[in-house]
Amino acid sequence: MRYIFKIKTAVFLALCVLFLPFGCSTKNNTRHYISGVDNLEEDDSSWFPFCKGSPVWSIENVKNPSLDGEALKLSILRGSPYANVHFFADLFPEPESVDFSLSLYFMFRPKTTFNNEGAPSAIQAIEFSMSKWDLSKRYEFALQWQNVGEGAPQWRYWDPHNPHPWVDLGIHQTLEPKKWYYFKMEGSIVGGKVLYRGFTVDRKKHLLGISVQPDPMFEEADHLAVAVQLDANFECTPYDVFIDKVKFERKPGISADTSKSPTGEKEPSAEEAVNFK
Repeated sequence: MRYIFKIKTAVFLALCVLFLPFGCSTKNNTRHYISGVDNLEEDDSSWFPFCKGSPVWSIENVKNPSLDGEALKLSILRGSPYANVHFFADLFPEPESVDFSLSLYFMFRPKTTFNNEGAPSAIQAIEFSMSKWDLSKRYEFALQWQNVGEGAPQWRYWDPHNPHPWVDLGIHQTLEPKKWYYFKMEGSIVGGKVLYRGFTVDRKKHLLGISVQPDPMFEEADHLAVAVQLDANFECTPYDVFIDKVKFERKPGISADTSKSPTGEKEPSAEEAVNFK
């Protein structure tokens, strides 16, 4: 009987290990904070899911495809219609930081149509965000590549106080599968508000200068976070997003250039596209 018990226990543990990465759960009260600026994608154990609907997901480090030998693969495998997974990494609080930049390279697969034209689009939307929780407020900078919906494919920004929180930027763009795109989002906390300074994607810089009120978060401990969210379509079609060279820079004080123009854009130099200004 002892051996039978051991065998059953081993099988049970094996099944737990097998299915643990694919269950959809939120984090418990024990927070897992990391520190650092560069290559935040290189430890998959530092990333966690927050889910809506019932998606089946996975997180894993992969060597191929990657740009520097180690990328993070984020996947929706199946699940309920229009489910999504918010993949995030928490960082230690930095009360003095008010100037932020999130840069990374991303790639998705397989191929998708745009706005369900010709066939259902595998990707509903992909979002990138950086957040600061401080004194019961969340200062969230989030941009979405919307692939399905009115005006799509296009970029939108997050305003939790707007009746429709994802707000069109009037920037339309198609993205190709299996191609690395450079993405950079810049923002500051100015006058107690979230200031979207601008973002760069596919070597084009878009200046924004949009201010948004922070969101009250009374039960959340102070910390920072970066995240990538995958939104599923009505069939919860599987797809993968790879991220590499994830860099999250933050500084005290406020940068002089607040990029007031809401529509201006320019082609950044190679140095500008890589380095935080």
